[in-house]
Amino acid sequence: MVSQVKTTIATYADEFGLLPTSWDDLNDINAVMTDNGPATQTNFEEITLAGGFYKTSIVQTGNLFTVVATNNNAPKLNIVACLNLTNGASAINKGNASTAATTPNCG
Repeated sequence: MVSQVKTTIATYADEFGLLPTSWDDLNDINAVMTDNGPATQTNFEEITLAGGFYKTSIVQTGNLFTVVATNNNAPKLNIVACLNLTNGASAINKGNASTAATTPNCG
């Protein structure tokens, strides 16, 4: 799912020539689903993805987007991904049972 969110961010920027600023923006390209339907928040604050396993948020700093997915029941099984729309860098790190993922470098 995190990879899909990164792809949706890039596609939004390509299609509209603007940076997305919310989950609602991303739904113009591809629905990001929660148990209650598409995520329609007008920001990138944490949402719970469909199925309830991951809580996901996006931090945007200019053209750099960092996607963070966490699970309260298994905090080290997190996923942290980045996408830099300036230089095209993209990476994803996944935690495991003993070590949580760290933020990859997309600078």
